[in-house]
Amino acid sequence: MRLYPATKSRRFPELFLLFVSLPCVLSLAFGNSIEVAGGTPSPDIRNRETIMVLGRGENALASSSADVPQTLKSILNGIPPDTPEFVRSDITTFLTRLPETGSVFECHREFVRYRARQELARLQERLLSTDLQPAEPGFCYAVPFVIDLAQPISNLEIYGYDFDAQPLSLFILNTDGTFEDVSFALKKRTHYHLTIDMGPSGVKFTPQSQMLSVAWGHILRYSVSLIQPTTDLCSSQIEEIPAGKTISFSPDRISGSPEPGAGGVARASATLNYESNKVDATVCALANNAKSNPTTFAGCSVEYVYTTEHERVIDGVFTPLESRTSQLRLHPGQNTSPGKRKGPVSKWILDLPEVQSSPAVEPVVTAVLGKIRIASTKLDNCLPAVAYLEARRRHAVAPTTIKRLDSQSKAIQKEISGLRPRFAP
Repeated sequence: MRLYPATKSRRFPELFLLFVSLPCVLSLAFGNSIEVAGGTPSPDIRNRETIMVLGRGENALASSSADVPQTLKSILNGIPPDTPEFVRSDITTFLTRLPETGSVFECHREFVRYRARQELARLQERLLSTDLQPAEPGFCYAVPFVIDLAQPISNLEIYGYDFDAQPLSLFILNTDGTFEDVSFALKKRTHYHLTIDMGPSGVKFTPQSQMLSVAWGHILRYSVSLIQPTTDLCSSQIEEIPAGKTISFSPDRISGSPEPGAGGVARASATLNYESNKVDATVCALANNAKSNPTTFAGCSVEYVYTTEHERVIDGVFTPLESRTSQLRLHPGQNTSPGKRKGPVSKWILDLPEVQSSPAVEPVVTAVLGKIRIASTKLDNCLPAVAYLEARRRHAVAPTTIKRLDSQSKAIQKEISGLRPRFAP
């Protein structure tokens, strides 16, 4: 079966399977000032200060220790009085939609932090009048993580965010590639919790059933595998993305003159993500200087990083997914900062124009990636080993299934057997 990556510009007339993690993002959010020149300013520059506050908030959320509610409240307190009302209302709405303390939400706290960063990036895009995409649901975990037909369940619980942003459908995917619409069994409990009826009046499987998938926009977005009596574990392997891959772009000037100003400082953060059989990076930059008529640059660029074979899916990344810099003082020319020991970025480079540069030259932001190791699985009507081991950890597999599949799991490389889904609780 062919796999298709999720893209913003491509939609297919038929339903195709898409093993989705979360949108691939590698973002840079800068602090107070960077010397800049060149570019074409946006007609509307009133939002410069708001964009800077949102960028600093996004950078703060790059830390795994960040308090999401407190950070968002600080942003609300820090944005200028003339900020467009939708910024305040959208952040306030996000705060009110956070899962309540004590509520059942089977996802790691990192998932909410990730969604908060996405929300701040979306608001910056809207202020920049870029191609704003509508909100989309995000998935983080299912209970049980796989469905073992030897151990019947009454309900399948799926967790995520913004499930009310798109009309959702539910399908059974069969081994011959056909689909069966079973949307009648899907119930939205909240915007972050779905329940699928697996009881007598719910979903019914046949020996050809392979997966149960949630869809919208003619694409299957999240799938839960089935274990049939004859299901075997898939073949998994470790792949390596060599060090040295560079992600570079020049942000657009949105205010001020093309002349550089006095020195400045910057901070940067990076989050690496994966989906289906692809690793991508979206590079975002936000910069301004300290002149009385500040020059501000901002924008994003999506960059390809790596693709494994089309019949494989990426199970996980062994490299820590986030990098942050300490405060970086800048000067005209090339500014470099080493990446932290843990994280995907080995070096940061900020090329700033010389004071007398002619013609005017835009600043360039570059993230140099270190070696990245991933685990991938070849799909051929089988069960990914990482999914089986996760379900086994959560006691969602029947004893007879464990007896049959544990012998196969012994052949899995030790590093792969230690992987867990990214946002597993």
